[in-house]
Amino acid sequence: MQILVALGTIYGAQGMLPVSSAQIAGVSYDNLGEAGLAFLDEMAAGGGRAQVLATLNPAGMELDRWQEMGIQPSFAEPQLSAIDAFVKMGVTPTMSCTPYLFPGYVPQRGDHLAWAESSAVIFANSILGARSNREGGPSALAAAIVGRTPRYGYHLDETRMFAIGSMPEKAFRASRAAAEIHLAVIERAKPGMTLAELFEQAAAMAGRRGFGDVFLGPPGHRVNFIGHGIGLELVEPPIIAAGRETPIEAGMVFALEPKMVYENEFAAGIESVFQVTPAGGRLISKVPVDIFIC
Repeated sequence: MQILVALGTIYGAQGMLPVSSAQIAGVSYDNLGEAGLAFLDEMAAGGGRAQVLATLNPAGMELDRWQEMGIQPSFAEPQLSAIDAFVKMGVTPTMSCTPYLFPGYVPQRGDHLAWAESSAVIFANSILGARSNREGGPSALAAAIVGRTPRYGYHLDETRMFAIGSMPEKAFRASRAAAEIHLAVIERAKPGMTLAELFEQAAAMAGRRGFGDVFLGPPGHRVNFIGHGIGLELVEPPIIAAGRETPIEAGMVFALEPKMVYENEFAAGIESVFQVTPAGGRLISKVPVDIFIC
């Protein structure tokens, strides 16, 4: 837990959240060394046990053919000891950087993970629709044992527009409009207003700025909501959407995500988390609502 708390402090995490699986890198004795092996032995001897599905990256050798391949015992013996320590802690020795290829280990869309292999993190976040930061080996192991990881980075519902050098005028205008709508909706989100009214005001603002035909999706593919609740789950009711007559109440927390979508070109949007107060919405997300050109 100390490892996870330290990481959360460094990255300004908003608490912890449960993970469905962990994938641990830094398995090779070349990476671990004697200090790493001692760390694993201490964790295993102290009763550390994985609370969620946990897998391993490849080791520094073929575990059952190291002699045939000319690996020296001075490397093989501590490497096998490291694998034994992982196994004692309930980690499955898949020895693979593609954990999603193993039956029973495929994350579901929306799952939160603590994965360390960079290629697997990219695959999970983009193709599978799960969420994981790029963990280090010790933090992934800690997350496996605790069953949680700090709530920061890709675990958050937060989007900003970035460009390197410059941003095309069309994209800049759409991004600026999304930011203006975003801030206006937060300001107007006061107790008593219905979810539908908030949605309709956002759609009207997009129309007045000339983005009515691409707001929330291109023609024929438009979604009918601009935000959702956050509480026990990252995505839960109430939904800020057309036809939702539920009144907003103080204390509600939403992820707000207005966007302009140009089919086969780009999407420009802003997403942040805010809380409803008696005077209006209060932005919780820490990154400024702005367009960043580096």
